[in-house]
Amino acid sequence: IHRQQSRPTLPPAKLQKLERLSLYYNLPEAAIICTKCGFALSPKRTSEHPGKKHGIARSARHSLKPLLSSLNLPDPDTLVPRPNGSRRHPYLPVQEGSSCKRCGLHCASWNVLADHLRAEHRDKLKRTARKNSRQHWLRDHTQQGVLFQS
Repeated sequence: IHRQQSRPTLPPAKLQKLERLSLYYNLPEAAIICTKCGFALSPKRTSEHPGKKHGIARSARHSLKPLLSSLNLPDPDTLVPRPNGSRRHPYLPVQEGSSCKRCGLHCASWNVLADHLRAEHRDKLKRTARKNSRQHWLRDHTQQGVLFQS
């Protein structure tokens, strides 16, 4: 997981170029967010995304790849999750889901959360399964109805 590091600031002209391509340079969690799609892009795919997903001409994307390379962005999956109580991010959608009572992981998918519990908290699940019915193990270890951005 990448902790926040000192990241380069961009001059206004480069920020405007990103904006024209519907891209947003997010700080302090260094990522490029597609403002149309509402999610952070993988550094390997960021330069292709505006063309493939939104039909933006190659000429408009000229010099995007070197600009993005200069930022040395981490993969979004390695970023530290946004802290609970964070101000609403203008370019990330609000999702409804559940969170793990053990570690606070937020997730919109029950299947992903169930896999997380089995992989990360198997020992705790086994102890409580002996005490309680196995029927409600997922509900017993999650908080439902959580709103979050990621």
